Amino acid sequence: MKQVTALGFDSLRKQKRSSDYTIQFKLDVINYYLNSGESIRDVAHKFNLLNDSMVSLWTTAFRKHGIGGISPKTKGRPSMSDEPKKTKEEKKLSREQELERENELLRAELAFIKKLQALGLPVPDRLKK
Repeated sequence: MKQVTALGFDSLRKQKRSSDYTIQFKLDVINYYLNSGESIRDVAHKFNLLNDSMVSLWTTAFRKHGIGGISPKTKGRPSMSDEPKKTKEEKKLSREQELERENELLRAELAFIKKLQALGLPVPDRLKK
């Protein structure tokens, strides 16, 4: 009866889509519930929540995980690739940048070969030219 008196008869109809609540709204509801001493049902009616259990779910998630527990989660299936997608800037390097990159790699390879020789370790065949 409280739901009808507080929200009207429209509140009894089934909603087509669940509402998305902001983190700030959830924090306001949690703080009000913890500080006011009112019941979960009264808090839900005050903030026009149709489902009373949302207050308890948000409160327990906030107590267990902090603000991360009430933040929105990513929806859908995760991407199958492990490496991040390349942007257009990474793909298109100028000729000069390509040559500089190759030069850096060759210098690093030469430094590695010199270190191996200084330590008296054999140089792998794939590095010999």
